[in-house]
Amino acid sequence: MNPDSTRPFNPPHVAHGVAPQPFLLSLRFWIPTVICLFALLAIPIAFMYGAVVGNSQVYRNSSTQQQIRIESFLSQFPDAFGDLTVEHASDGWAYPIGSVPQQSDYDRLADALHRMFGDELGDRMLGSVEINAAP
Repeated sequence: MNPDSTRPFNPPHVAHGVAPQPFLLSLRFWIPTVICLFALLAIPIAFMYGAVVGNSQVYRNSSTQQQIRIESFLSQFPDAFGDLTVEHASDGWAYPIGSVPQQSDYDRLADALHRMFGDELGDRMLGSVEINAAP
């Protein structure tokens, strides 16, 4: 009978006379630890990135809808508002930019913007619209 067959299983380091390696220095500890730390960092970063991208898409969609509304009004009166263009701003709004030929055209545009977007935003939108001075 083999004398080793009656003894319980010995780990390889005991069977070969090698000193055991501390657990904190083994790859069995560090590989799962690094994976868990990466996941703990990657998941919140991914959520923050998604929030930023989603928020920018909301701003873009909002300003695109405003641009469509403003351009549809401007296209009804091409003689009065032909020099105006509508551009997106970094604050998420669309603004008409350019000049109108007369004060009455400016007032008509102001009334329309106030009706569509309210007094405060309508006033801000008119900041880039000028009245051409008659020669």
